[in-house]
Amino acid sequence: MFIAGLVHDIGKIIIDEYLHNEFLKILDLVDARQIRILEAENEILGVGHPQLGEWVARKWNLPLNLVECIAFHHSPQLAVNSKERVAIVHIANAISRIEGIGFGGDNQTPIIDPDGWATLQIPAEDLGELIVTIKKEFEVSSIFMSLTS
Repeated sequence: MFIAGLVHDIGKIIIDEYLHNEFLKILDLVDARQIRILEAENEILGVGHPQLGEWVARKWNLPLNLVECIAFHHSPQLAVNSKERVAIVHIANAISRIEGIGFGGDNQTPIIDPDGWATLQIPAEDLGELIVTIKKEFEVSSIFMSLTS
């Protein structure tokens, strides 16, 4: 799961690295129209970072569970073989964005897909505890990363 969390947005990295001018246009469009980065990617490139990331992951022969986490982290209902893993990445990504951990490219409040909750069978009342746990894990990871740099 750790690797899935790290690579789920690989498409954004590829866009920034290899299509940098287009990436800047995407960010400008996000700012100008206050839209989601995925919408701006599709408008500028005709493809979003999940699809681009999926294509690269398949070319690299990554395991199917990682390919699905990359491809469907914004649409977990489309996952076929790794529904639980994709739901975990989807929910963790949304909570991280809501809590201001990292920057996803836009300032839109993420929408947690109900299928993600249903797949993981997480009661809505457990959300607060889940957020506290994620924050603690992030703090521990941040401390660890500062020790290694």
